[in-house]
Amino acid sequence: CAVQGFFFTFGIYAMYSYNAMLCIYYTCAIALKMKERNIRRLVEPTLHLFPLAVGITTAVPPLFYNLYNPSAWESWCTYEPLGCGGDDGILSEICVPGELRLFQIALVLCLALLGLFFFIIITALIMICASVVKVSRQYLVI
Repeated sequence: CAVQGFFFTFGIYAMYSYNAMLCIYYTCAIALKMKERNIRRLVEPTLHLFPLAVGITTAVPPLFYNLYNPSAWESWCTYEPLGCGGDDGILSEICVPGELRLFQIALVLCLALLGLFFFIIITALIMICASVVKVSRQYLVI
């Protein structure tokens, strides 16, 4: 389950991050009118390294804190070890969820990261749309 959770977490955050980086690339090319040579030299290395770094930094810490555990009712992962979500609501010392507080902190940080990606994507698309509207207005004048 740790492998499944690692690759799922890495894939999800790297995917959203790559989408945001693609929007930044289009913003540089369309809205900022950067030359392709400058984009390749200055921007593109960061656009490839950032998603990989985000994916690794979000997927590795749960490995160290045992936050990837099998779920009893589906082929998925949960923060709670098997047999520890008892119906009686009492958790023994060996069934303390994989650092529940750390899980909650990680969840908040990951949601903030997704919010950042959403902000980057929306901002980039607004800049691109504004640039296209500006150019189209110039063509209408001509």
